[in-house]
Amino acid sequence: MDFAQEMKKASPIFIVGCSRSGTTLLRLMLTCHPQICIPPEGPFIIKLMPKWGNLKISRKSELERLVNDLYQLDKKFKDWGLSKTEVIEALTKLLPLDFRAFTSALYGLYMRKKAPGKTRWGDKNPQYVWHMKMLKDLFPKAQFIHIIRDGRAVYHSFINANRKHGKIYPDTPWSAAVYWKSAVNAPNKFLGNRDYFEIFYEKLVMNPERQLKSICQFLEIDFLPEAMLSFPEANARLNLVPQDKLRWHKATLGEVDQGKALQWQKGLRKHSVFLFELLAGKELERRGYKLVFPLLRTGFLNDIFTRLVSMRSRQ
Repeated sequence: MDFAQEMKKASPIFIVGCSRSGTTLLRLMLTCHPQICIPPEGPFIIKLMPKWGNLKISRKSELERLVNDLYQLDKKFKDWGLSKTEVIEALTKLLPLDFRAFTSALYGLYMRKKAPGKTRWGDKNPQYVWHMKMLKDLFPKAQFIHIIRDGRAVYHSFINANRKHGKIYPDTPWSAAVYWKSAVNAPNKFLGNRDYFEIFYEKLVMNPERQLKSICQFLEIDFLPEAMLSFPEANARLNLVPQDKLRWHKATLGEVDQGKALQWQKGLRKHSVFLFELLAGKELERRGYKLVFPLLRTGFLNDIFTRLVSMRSRQ
């Protein structure tokens, strides 16, 4: 089977979830599987879709314009290590291309160059959690893994990132709660879909083999825990996380740390936990997380304060 035929049969794997929820950890575990290749994060699909999504690229000059937009609009794409010249040269042979074929060919080109022998590509992008329908329309055979983490732990991780690497959003309990709620609820329309799978960060770090086995069953691939849990060595050897991104993901150079699941309980101040639960208590409980302040489980209170915060942010 030639390259073009391989790409037409693509059934990609999309890892989605709120930022700081373990999407990078899961990406590394899966990309260490001998069948799967997941490049560094690069959200070019949603950046290019408005302009190019419905167009068919027939001429090399059109392809060159599209590739120029790719490098201009998605600064992270440089982490893939593919030059404009080799992208244009490889994709010119596949013309004409629609946007689906173009996108699939990019992942296929990366896979052939960086991980020859692997047969299935994937993608890890937290922000894609808000664009799953568009991705499913683009790739009807796509499968989605949604990783969920306790929102209070997500907020604690944001605080640590702010402290170490400069201000990033969100940086308050209420903005973090609104952001987390939006992200965890975004895939709700996919609940019950056979191509959608939820996994919890806490369960993944507490018992990685058990959770990876479930993921492999969902993806219909061999369960190979030894390979998948070798991600620290693979990351250090192959730079799976680009060097300039490691400051955000130093933990990926070490073994799975069970303690990270509950660090927020000592790291967050009580008033921060109170404010977060005031806005997101209902969602935390829906996901199976126990509240520190049980009185805040009332959905009515959560909804009222969410509206107040939303009104304040628009002023």
